[in-house]
Amino acid sequence: MKKKFTLLVTLLLALSVLLTACGNNAKETKSTVRWNEESYTYHVSLADFEYGVETDAETKVYKEKSMTGEVFSSLDEITPFAVDGTFSMQLTKAGDVWTVTTQQTLYVMYLDVQVGGRLISEIEELKGLIVEDYASVAPSLVEAASKKETTSEGEALSENDASSENEVSKIVLKSTTSTSVSFKNETQRPKESHSEVDGFYLGQAHQQATSYELKTVYDYSGKRPMANVYRDGSETATQYKLANNITVYDSNQLLLYVRGLEKTQSNFQDNPSAQFFYPVTGETVTANFTDFKYESPSVITDKNRDPEEKTVNLNRVCVALGGMAYMAQENIPDYVSGNIDKTKGDTYKYTTVHFRVGYLSYELAQYTESQWENLGKETETAA
Repeated sequence: MKKKFTLLVTLLLALSVLLTACGNNAKETKSTVRWNEESYTYHVSLADFEYGVETDAETKVYKEKSMTGEVFSSLDEITPFAVDGTFSMQLTKAGDVWTVTTQQTLYVMYLDVQVGGRLISEIEELKGLIVEDYASVAPSLVEAASKKETTSEGEALSENDASSENEVSKIVLKSTTSTSVSFKNETQRPKESHSEVDGFYLGQAHQQATSYELKTVYDYSGKRPMANVYRDGSETATQYKLANNITVYDSNQLLLYVRGLEKTQSNFQDNPSAQFFYPVTGETVTANFTDFKYESPSVITDKNRDPEEKTVNLNRVCVALGGMAYMAQENIPDYVSGNIDKTKGDTYKYTTVHFRVGYLSYELAQYTESQWENLGKETETAA
């Protein structure tokens, strides 16, 4: 009996060592350049979500029906009635330096309800952002609001007691965001970034307009990397120390960094993470990349196609910042024809076609012929 017990313990210990070794030898999930010089435009809308589990008094979970990843939003923040906007991204390269520029314009519609004892339209801090002629500058917003007000049968929606929504005035606020960041080709180490924001935050307890310009210059000449942040045109920088021995990325690189992560079936078993510096707060935040799905059912839309929609399998990665769920991103999978950049050997080139941040849903506005034709086909997936 003792011999059998000793043998069992020995086998269990051996299995434990084997499992530990397997965990330590998990394939490293790296982010590399998986794009070319190119431009993209995304349509921004109110995410088609369902209320999920309330985790505490400050956050709640949204689950978008076409993206099963969880994204958190503050309970204080007021969910818009409708959203319409565009997000454009341009990638250019000069020598061994990439530059990514983005431009976002949002028209956000709210029911003009009481917030902190005032109608939204009466909040002094937000009056400069109100769009009076939104029907002419954002006709798609009117269409989105109209679809939400009634079902296809012409009945009022039940969500948020929508039976009375038609009787409440609506207000539209505009926000704009422009960013750029330059970084080295191989390491993606940032050189300089710029951000210009003219927006707002609208919550039950907090309401404010947000307007600022930031220029961040990264300095690697000393013993420790530094981020020099210039705010609103100031010639004097606020200096922030960055971590040694690891690359700290600029916050404006996050979307592209996630796109660059390798996404084969054997990835993401090593619990990948990275550090991102946020110039607006001066903080370095850990991003964890989780909930990877090699094939995730999703609906894609291209108004230039007939039919306009089809259900396909995309790969999906979720991003948590500082331990809180932040973004879900979907990309064209590696086995779709035309997505291997032969100049880089067998490096797969991913295209981000859909991502979700808070109540905002971003979807690629137009697909190439190859992407549209190959997505959704029965294709033998890579191992």
